[in-house]
Amino acid sequence: MEKDEARVQLEALRDELGKLDKSRVGQPFREWYARVTALLREVYGAESRQVREFTQIRFEMSAAAARALRNGLRDIVEGIVPEVAAELRVDDKYLRRGLSEAYEFLTGEIISLRSPGWPGDRPGS
Repeated sequence: MEKDEARVQLEALRDELGKLDKSRVGQPFREWYARVTALLREVYGAESRQVREFTQIRFEMSAAAARALRNGLRDIVEGIVPEVAAELRVDDKYLRRGLSEAYEFLTGEIISLRSPGWPGDRPGS
């Protein structure tokens, strides 16, 4: 894949972040994540630093941690505002933070693709 094509595709994927539902990890998010991961593998290689860094971004907490936190917070909130306890979602902030990290990561890779020194920039490659 050419450097400019990779950059354009990364920019498009980064721009899609604004359209994703930031309140839950649903099918649109999973499809977006799969496309980003596949593109990074194609551009940099499956074992690359870029793939490793992106796949280490956490967009949701483990089910057990979310359940424990939700139950603990629900007990506290129920005593103060019972109707809020039923709607309590502790993972929203976790997802938004992960999406923010992904935006920063993709922006860094886009900037890097605009710079000389990409493997395809070397003579003979």
